[in-house]
Amino acid sequence: MAQQEIKMQTKKLTSLRILKYSLFRYLPGQKGLHYQRQFRRTKWADVDKDFQVAAERCRDLRLAAVDLGANVGEFTCRLSNFASTVYAFEPDPWAFSELKKRTGHISNVVLLPAAAGDQDGTVKLFRHPKRRENRFLSSVSSICEDSRIVKKGSDAVEIQKIDFVKWLKQINQHIGILKIDIEGAEVELLEALLWSNEVNRCDYIFCETHEPEFPHLLDRYKRLRKRASALTNTTINFDWH
Repeated sequence: MAQQEIKMQTKKLTSLRILKYSLFRYLPGQKGLHYQRQFRRTKWADVDKDFQVAAERCRDLRLAAVDLGANVGEFTCRLSNFASTVYAFEPDPWAFSELKKRTGHISNVVLLPAAAGDQDGTVKLFRHPKRRENRFLSSVSSICEDSRIVKKGSDAVEIQKIDFVKWLKQINQHIGILKIDIEGAEVELLEALLWSNEVNRCDYIFCETHEPEFPHLLDRYKRLRKRASALTNTTINFDWH
């Protein structure tokens, strides 16, 4: 989401509404998940500030960055101004073509037309059912069927999936920022990463999570948050947008 839109969203929120979201997010079931999502939106401006601080740290220490779910390259471009190298993963064919047009000329950007996950292989990428009617939905896709953005039976394309932990070990670089925006697939990836030694290569992780869309994964999300709080070398923000 663009920075200007984040600022506009934040200004609309009143203190009373924020308090309401904060209290009601503990309600059971879907209602609590709904208010949790609303409460998360109140944090976007602060998260963006933290992201900027981490990006400047990449510049000062000449650290690399990884953009998982690069889409058409908004944050890949932003990171390229700070990181020594930006590794941008984008499995959607249409989004990758746009990403390449936008960033292919940037010398410190490495483009990978693949999804990041817990093992090497191939997987189906489900695409938004209205992508042909609306070009702005052309880059919307997920490897998780029945997510909020795709439905069972949606068009699918087979894509490459890379074992991310193994890949991190192979590139043997310290990562200043790892941005994860992969529409539900973050659970399996983080379960592999956070219990591996390679997580210590990553200083800051900014991850969008999807508890309201996948309530059956709540216990796994809670376990990930508990694990993240125990890490000493890595700071993880689960309120990415």
